[in-house]
Amino acid sequence: MTGTEPSWVGALRAQGMSASWSDRDMCWVRFKKVAHLRYPTNDLRVLDAAARRELLWTRRMAVLQYHEPAERPEDANAVLYLCADQDYSIDSLSSNNRSKVRRALKRLDVRLTTAEEIIAKGYPPYLDTRERHGSSHMSPGEFRANWERQLHVEGREIWAAWAGEEIAAFGAVHRCGRWASISATVSSRAHMKDYPNHALFFTVLEHLMAQPEVESVSYGLSSLRAETSIDSLHHFKVSVGLQAVPVVRKVVVHPLLRPAVNRGTLLGARAVERAAPSARLPRASRAALEFLLGTPGAEADADAEGAGPDGSTR
Repeated sequence: MTGTEPSWVGALRAQGMSASWSDRDMCWVRFKKVAHLRYPTNDLRVLDAAARRELLWTRRMAVLQYHEPAERPEDANAVLYLCADQDYSIDSLSSNNRSKVRRALKRLDVRLTTAEEIIAKGYPPYLDTRERHGSSHMSPGEFRANWERQLHVEGREIWAAWAGEEIAAFGAVHRCGRWASISATVSSRAHMKDYPNHALFFTVLEHLMAQPEVESVSYGLSSLRAETSIDSLHHFKVSVGLQAVPVVRKVVVHPLLRPAVNRGTLLGARAVERAAPSARLPRASRAALEFLLGTPGAEADADAEGAGPDGSTR
């Protein structure tokens, strides 16, 4: 039986996500144009064959992406970054990271921030982060319009590390029942010496884990490829008290679409994109096929997006 849709699913829609509530009381958010991602990433419940059939055939979802606990370490193909430490505090960190957090909190003011403040001061760190990762970005006007569409969203908190009148780093928290998810985090290179990300994440995690109703806080999923497991983003996540939980990441393609998902189709999509680099459909098709086939480009996109479909990065 499907329970009543919780208010936080509607809040995701208010923020511009295409979210739906399904049988088994699970939320699914459209991702990469063609796929549906189970959200938030805290949800580790096993999805059985009957549930998959209902989503693919009755709800007509083309592609499902979700993850489940790894029964054996060798089964894992991804890691979920999760904090479930109800006693989370400065003592949860290593001595080196305690020093960074204390230094950051002395120099920066980390506080709840309004969408209006993000519109006024948030574009520089947003643009800096997107350019740093080689990702496409919104223009100043598009950034403003995006935030104006979601000035007030139930269950969402915006946290920012302020350096005087400038935002050094900011991110959003979605409250999803007993879970919380950190997403859309950005930061400015100009303030990196003050460790704004350490201050931001520590403050948010301390705030959330002190609340009895919060079971866990997630910050996205990453590949277990060697180059990912040793990168700075992985080490940062672990340094602020997030646990790297081994999981099995699954992508299920609708049976009617499986014949079209192959390397040959991907090569064709890439060729069309090269011939028409400004056209959106070839670019979207190429990205979708890379995602479905698990190519290096798709993994990099998934890692950069961190907590989910709205583009988390550091």
